[in-house]
Amino acid sequence: MESHSKSGTRIVDKQRVEVLGFDGHYQPDSDTETETIKVNDSTTRTVVRTYRWDGNGRRQLLQMTEEDARTTGGGDKQVTRTTSNADVNGSLQVVQREVADISKSSPDTQETKTTLYQADGNGGIIKLRQSDEGEKRNADHSVGVQKTMEVPEGNGGWHTVRVRKQTIRGEGKTTTTGEG
Repeated sequence: MESHSKSGTRIVDKQRVEVLGFDGHYQPDSDTETETIKVNDSTTRTVVRTYRWDGNGRRQLLQMTEEDARTTGGGDKQVTRTTSNADVNGSLQVVQREVADISKSSPDTQETKTTLYQADGNGGIIKLRQSDEGEKRNADHSVGVQKTMEVPEGNGGWHTVRVRKQTIRGEGKTTTTGEG
């Protein structure tokens, strides 16, 4: 089941998944609520809450993801996404944070730098990996993409673990991707 509501600058989408129970009747399995608020002309805040139903028929918050997207006057964008999971007591604990900086150096070129942080188990948060992705639209309407992924080294530096280059060609509704 799905629902959608809008009030001013606030949009709420809800989705419920039901499963067939032992008694042959459908019962709730999970609920996902996505709330999007346009804070101002440059900032959008999105909160996604995921609930599970326990054996006693009670809905319990399982996970919450909060995303803030800010756009500058020049068209650059920063997106911060924080994911928290409920612990055994139902309290939310941050498990992951992702920060993406998206910049356009020209109308045909975009660069995205993303850093992923993870909870370290001691109440802190550490860098897990970072990536740098460049996209360039070519005259033949293809898009060249290069993505580099790095992980931290013990000495404070970064080690490249993957470099992927691909060209995406679109013809009508068909897209062809080649990697090299």
